[in-house]
Amino acid sequence: MKVTSTNLHNENMVADKATQLKRASTTKPKSQSSLAEAKQTSSVDINDLLRKVQEQDATIARLKQNFDQQALTLNSYKSELRAANSKCSNISARYDTVAAQNYAILNSRTWKATAWLRKVVSAFIMAARKAKLLASHSKNHNEAIEKAEVLANSHMFDPHYVCKQLNITSNNRLEVARLFYTSDRTKNLHPSPLFDCEYYKTKNKLTRQDDAIEHFLTIGAKEHLPTHRLFDNEWYIRALPEAADAPDLITHYFEVGRKIGITPVDPSRVAISPLIERLFFYDLDTPEAKEFDALIYVGMNGDLAHLPEADLRHHFDHHAKYENRIGTAVDLFNFLDCYPHEIPIDFNPAEYAAIHLDLAELYQNRPLELMRHYLKHGVAEGRPYNLSDLFGDYKPTERVFSESSLQHMGERTPLCVIMHMYYTDMWDELSGYLKNITLPFDLYINLVDTTWNTTIISEIRAFKPDARIYISANKGRDIGGFWRLMDSTKFDQYLSFAILHAKKSPHVADTIVTTWKSDLLSAILGSEDIVRQNIAAMIEDPKIGIIGSAKWRNTDVASNSKTYEDAMDFYNISEENRDCEYVSGTMMIVRSEIMKAIYMPLKDYDFEDCDAKSLSFHMDGQMAHSIERLYGNIMKELGYEFLWR
Repeated sequence: MKVTSTNLHNENMVADKATQLKRASTTKPKSQSSLAEAKQTSSVDINDLLRKVQEQDATIARLKQNFDQQALTLNSYKSELRAANSKCSNISARYDTVAAQNYAILNSRTWKATAWLRKVVSAFIMAARKAKLLASHSKNHNEAIEKAEVLANSHMFDPHYVCKQLNITSNNRLEVARLFYTSDRTKNLHPSPLFDCEYYKTKNKLTRQDDAIEHFLTIGAKEHLPTHRLFDNEWYIRALPEAADAPDLITHYFEVGRKIGITPVDPSRVAISPLIERLFFYDLDTPEAKEFDALIYVGMNGDLAHLPEADLRHHFDHHAKYENRIGTAVDLFNFLDCYPHEIPIDFNPAEYAAIHLDLAELYQNRPLELMRHYLKHGVAEGRPYNLSDLFGDYKPTERVFSESSLQHMGERTPLCVIMHMYYTDMWDELSGYLKNITLPFDLYINLVDTTWNTTIISEIRAFKPDARIYISANKGRDIGGFWRLMDSTKFDQYLSFAILHAKKSPHVADTIVTTWKSDLLSAILGSEDIVRQNIAAMIEDPKIGIIGSAKWRNTDVASNSKTYEDAMDFYNISEENRDCEYVSGTMMIVRSEIMKAIYMPLKDYDFEDCDAKSLSFHMDGQMAHSIERLYGNIMKELGYEFLWR
């Protein structure tokens, strides 16, 4: 029994051992699998680390390369700096040497001994310069005196009319004639109400150097050449045939024609108001001139215009004296400080106020006070007084150009449109004209930093996606805007430029601005045919430099004479090309060479800030107004001419 138990115990131990071995044999493969997985994971991590190390090595190499390049650049700068320092040292040494030499010379006996001679020579040179200058002034003065004597002896000369323009008082005919010739001639003084010097030069194709009065007295009077917009020689001779034999039509008119009631222009061609016509023919030496005149009373007192004539007379008799109201011709012309014949026969008070809004409220319902303003100030300031005077009467060309020339433009783009747009609400109107351009063109638009918005940019992009849009300060009005656009323009790339702007002119009535703007734009971009004809003109006729509206051809310097003359001096405009002729409103087509010539010398000019300025600022006198006139002078200096449409 005992042996048997022992054997069983041994057998059980063997069985347990076998079970343990079996379990060990089954768990061993699992341990080997885990080890393989761990080994694979370690291999991936090592590869990542190797890749990152390689990337860091590449970055370090690039940084080292950059560092080496910067080191080379720094060494180059150091070399240049050493060379500059060396050069400065040499210059300083030379300066010290020269200074020492000059000091020695100035303290030498020879220099001191000849000091008096140098003073004499210097004084002699200065005296010679002064003598030359005085001789020139003396020559001009003597010529002016000689011309003044001839003018004073002429019957067409009106000294009182000249005194009013010069704002002086004198009864000496010769003295007034001398002052006329020695005053600022850029103001275009008129020796007679029916003689306009600039008009005479333009109509009769005289040069700037020609003396209009001298030409008239020696040639023009005999040939009955036109002298004034308001004196139609042909009409006057038709109305009074015997005037054809008169040696001087102006003198004949004031001595004969006016006294019998003939107007200086055809009344069917020129609008003449009854009030102005009545005043123009008044004879102040008659008893009637001292009597009550209902037209004058209403003209001076607009608040009484609703009264019938009988009540006007009653009001004049009982109130005029106490209320300082004017109702007679004698009192009126004393108030106006003029003679009847000095009144422009077509003066229109309503249009004068509409053209110059700075006067509209000041003289509301007082038309004759507007006339007084014109006679006292407007003449000297060059203010137009009605729409005919504003628009002019220049005849447009009737030339037709062959559009086959459009096939020979070469590589240059026909047109570059540059547009300054202060008033963004005018984009629809301006883009309507741009739609008439069927030839290739580029569009540059300048917006103002105080008026632009994202909507206008979106509208421009929708119209022409490749339009170049710039935003700048409101400096120099439209001219300053054009300048900013030309900063980025390649002039040689284009045949011509069309310059446009959103025009409102706050100093002028809206009705006039609308007509003005329409005339300017229609002449250059009014239709597809007009655009093609204008580009064909530029190609076919190489003399054409500027194309603009004939209705807005202007020759008036107005109150810009100083800046205008200074600008012409700056551009070295020759004497024969200094006559003023320009497109009033600055919307025109300009040959590329002219645009470049006017822009380059003044490309860095700092124009006047135009924000928050009064009406008078926008009317005239700024550099922009002078440049507007200068286009014509530079064009002529380059050998081109206008094409008036």
